[in-house]
Amino acid sequence: MGDFMLYFNVLIAIYLLYYAIKGSGKIYENDFPEEAKKAHNTFLRKFCWIVGVAMLVLSALELIFKAEEWAVILAWTNIIFVLAAVVYYIIIFKKRFGKYQR
Repeated sequence: MGDFMLYFNVLIAIYLLYYAIKGSGKIYENDFPEEAKKAHNTFLRKFCWIVGVAMLVLSALELIFKAEEWAVILAWTNIIFVLAAVVYYIIIFKKRFGKYQR
């Protein structure tokens, strides 16, 4: 089960990096006015870059140290990082773009 989650993390990281590089697509679609849409897309793109790279690095390190006790530390670090990133995104999103939501 642990291997599945590790590979799933790698896939999520690749997905985030793909959309960070591409800069367009389904993830960037929203109903915000034009002035907020550009700011949101820039914010989301930076978020995808930071979280995607961090998840990929942490997952790669976890794969490298898979048989050692470092793998457990890296796994928890990855989980905590992702949860913190999501909470950060929600807080900043609500603060910056909450008035544009329906």
